[in-house]
Amino acid sequence: MRVLIVDDEQPALDVMELLLGEDERVRVVGAFSYPNEALAAAADLKPDAVFVDIQMPGTDGLALAEQLKELDEEMEIIFVTAYQNHALEAFQLNALDYILKPVHPSLLSKTIDRLLKRKGISSPKQPESKEDNRGRSLTAASIDPSIGEAAPENADADSLPRISCLGGFRMYSPGIPAKPIKWRTSKTEELMAYLFLKKGHNIPKWEIIDKIWPDSTEEQAHSHLHTTLYKVRRTLKDAGIEAHIAFINSCYKLSLQPVVCDLDLLEQQAKTAALTDDRSAAEHERFLASHQGDLFEGLDYAWSESFREYYRGLFTDMSRRLASYWIERENYTAAASAINRALSKSTLDENSHELQLQIHFLRKDRTALVKQYNKLTELLRTELGLAPRESTRRLYEKMLEQL
Repeated sequence: MRVLIVDDEQPALDVMELLLGEDERVRVVGAFSYPNEALAAAADLKPDAVFVDIQMPGTDGLALAEQLKELDEEMEIIFVTAYQNHALEAFQLNALDYILKPVHPSLLSKTIDRLLKRKGISSPKQPESKEDNRGRSLTAASIDPSIGEAAPENADADSLPRISCLGGFRMYSPGIPAKPIKWRTSKTEELMAYLFLKKGHNIPKWEIIDKIWPDSTEEQAHSHLHTTLYKVRRTLKDAGIEAHIAFINSCYKLSLQPVVCDLDLLEQQAKTAALTDDRSAAEHERFLASHQGDLFEGLDYAWSESFREYYRGLFTDMSRRLASYWIERENYTAAASAINRALSKSTLDENSHELQLQIHFLRKDRTALVKQYNKLTELLRTELGLAPRESTRRLYEKMLEQL
């Protein structure tokens, strides 16, 4: 299934391309920041579906969708947006789906299921555990909440290298005791981090140079790249880690043996965690407490921002789910703790602020309710130049009337 992506924000474009690239049922044939370029390309690329951001300068996503439908009425449109207030307009255009940012992998998978069904294509069953394009093979059963690590199925975790990306970037050699890998230079470490996040993908040489050595001349950058690649290969070999960096058609591709990685655990927990009782909720809470560092925290990797936002979104969504669980059980102290964790990661997330308002309301704390709404209003005005969305304002006013 051939798909296009259109989003004027490069970080969002990168994240969507990464997520779709991990689903073998679809193939991204183009990613565009400008609607006019996407429209022109669609005539030649003939995609089966287009993922379109709604709010874009100039031609917005709704107008672009109409133009794409005129081009090919069989082309499916999936809107991707941070706002809910365009849902009615979207479905008036017969859009296949309407996805809210940050995009959750499980919801995206369901959208692709619908896309294949609409096209009359049988969707192959997605295995619960498979090796993905980072060489991972994980199952829910392999997660041990007490240590917060996961291992490939049927493998001894102690025999595998470990990679920690949350709260910094650290790699450990396989075996007991695991020894931290020391990189020869900071750029060697950064290049390894970039290759790892894009493992399994063909990465154009110019892309690596642009991300890692943006201020170097072309001659200097090529020299730095070749030297640093040698250091990466040498360091991995000395640490006893099986890795191969291929160079084909001006692209590099990292193949790495299975590893234990905290990013894998975070994604797995987001997909599989079921909050069915207080015990599972407590385990979920412990997991979040041990995985609350930011991606590559403390490291000046400008290229990692889009990836960082994706993992922040996963963490925030998981914290909101936990807060909702405790609200349903009237444990407002635990709910407040969970939602504060979400807001510490994503301070402008209105969904989290709405849950915070709900907690204050259920506690019948009018003062805290007013203070929280005023705080949200000031945050949005200062950071984004926006007012709270209509649904939040109405919720707040309704709560005030009842207190």
